[in-house]
Amino acid sequence: LEKKNLSLVFYLSKLFHRQLIQPINTYFSRMIDCVRKKAAADTWIVQELVVEGREDKKSTKAGSVKLTESAKELYRLTQKFVAEISPVLDVEFYSTIVKGMLRLFDIYINHLITQLESGALDDDQIFAVLANMHYLADDLLPRVKRQFERMFKRRVHEMNKFVERVKYNHDGLLDTYCRRRAIALVNDRFRWESTSFAEEETVDESIISVSSGVVDVLSFLRRLGSRIEASLDQSFTRPILSRVLDYTTRTLLDGDFVKA
Repeated sequence: LEKKNLSLVFYLSKLFHRQLIQPINTYFSRMIDCVRKKAAADTWIVQELVVEGREDKKSTKAGSVKLTESAKELYRLTQKFVAEISPVLDVEFYSTIVKGMLRLFDIYINHLITQLESGALDDDQIFAVLANMHYLADDLLPRVKRQFERMFKRRVHEMNKFVERVKYNHDGLLDTYCRRRAIALVNDRFRWESTSFAEEETVDESIISVSSGVVDVLSFLRRLGSRIEASLDQSFTRPILSRVLDYTTRTLLDGDFVKA
C-alpha cells in the first residue's frame, strides 16, 4: 500500500466504516455514563487542574484551571477520546463523532443548569458550577473544536453555535444569581431605622450615621468577593460584585422588597 501511496489507516477505515460506527457510538455512551455518575456524586468544590496550553492564547504553556471533579473527568475523557480515535478518523465519521461529542457536552451542561436552578447550592458551590460552565465555553469546547478541525481538515460550525449557547446560558444563570443575591441583601442584610423630623427642624448632621445594615452589607460583599476569587478567578470578582450592587440599587429604588 505504501508503495502505491495508499494509507493503511485510510484503507481500513473505508473497509470497516460500518463496523466502526457502532464502537464509536458505544464509546460515547460509556463516556456519557461516566460523566453522569461523576456529576451525580460531585460535591461542587473546585480544585486545580493542569491543562495543556491554548494555541489561540498568548501562551501555549500548560496552565492550571479551577474545576470540580465532574468537569475534570469531562476534560480527561474528551482528550482521551481524541487521542484514541484520531488514527481512524475520516471525514465519513464526521457526523457521528461531532454529534456524539455535542450530545456529551449537552448532557453535562443541562446537569449544571439543573444544579444551579435547584436552589440547593450555597454561594461557593454556585461559583464552582459557574466555573465549570465558563471553562467549557472558554477552553474545552474550543479545544475539541480545533482538534476536530485538524483531524477532519474542515470547519466544525456546529460547535461554534454550541459554544455561543453555553456562553448565553452562563451569563443568564450568573445574572439570575446576582438578581437573587441583591434581593436577599435588601431583605435580609439591611436593617432599616427611620427617624422623622419636623419640616422646619434643622437636622443635626452629627446624629446622622451609616446604619448597621449598610455596614453589614459592605462586609458581606467583601467576603463574597473573596469567595468569588477562590472559586472562579480574580477577573470575575469586580464584574459579579458590580452586577450584584447594580441590582441592589435597582431593588432599593423600585421598593421591590420581595423575598427571592
